[in-house]
Parts: sequence; C-alpha cells; structure tokens
Amino acid sequence: MPSPILLLRLEGPLQSWGTRSRWDPRDTQTEPTKSGVVGLLGCALGYGMGDRRLETELDAGLRFGVRVENPGRVMEDYQTVTDFLPTADGRYRHSRVKTTTSLAKIRADPNAVPATIISPRFYLEDAAFLVALEEHP
Repeated sequence: MPSPILLLRLEGPLQSWGTRSRWDPRDTQTEPTKSGVVGLLGCALGYGMGDRRLETELDAGLRFGVRVENPGRVMEDYQTVTDFLPTADGRYRHSRVKTTTSLAKIRADPNAVPATIISPRFYLEDAAFLVALEEHP
C-alpha cells in the first residue's frame, strides 16, 4: 500500500530558507529546506523550538521533495536591531539574552553602550514551490 503524501504549496511575496542564519548576514537558499518545512510542521503541531520530536518524528520520518514552480528573485533587505551590547570578542549580544557570560558584567563595562546594528537579510521575492512529504517506512 502506498504511503500517504502531503503536498504543500509555498507561495508568497517574501520567504526565506536560511541554512546559516544564526548570525549576520541572514542568508536564504533558492528553494525550501527540509529543516525549514519540518519547523513549519512542528510549529503547526504545537512543538517548541528544540523539541526532540522535530527530529525523531518529523525529520527522520519523512521523505522530502521540492518542485520549483517560480524561482522568484533573491533580494537583500536591511533591518535595524536595537539594544545590542558589545562583547569582549568584538561581537554583539542582545541585552535581553541570557548567556553564560553574565549580562551584569557586560553592562558594567563602561564601553557597553546599547547599540543599534544593521542586519542584512536575504529573501526570495514572489517565489512559488510545491513541497511533497511522504512517510518514511
């Protein structure tokens, strides 16, 4: 008996499928990624970020395919992000993020003036995709 297949049409004015988007710049791939679609499904199911079911039930249990219906165009956007503090290694950390480095120490630094940084972001404009997901036997 064939496995059921879920088809998702992903189309919109802007979408981003980043694979290296933890810091700046925030990139995008030219088509949806399996991890991005698994994240969307997990969110729809009420799973939180870091929920192990994302890997065990969804990622490992699904085959994934994409048909590009309209590739769209990659566009670059710039966003401003506020309340960042400089760290010892020359990077910035958001003042509301708890880290292993005590924020009190960072804030105690006389050079730790909250900064506004410009964050480059990449998106696909007017792209359309058909994604197929099949249960992995």
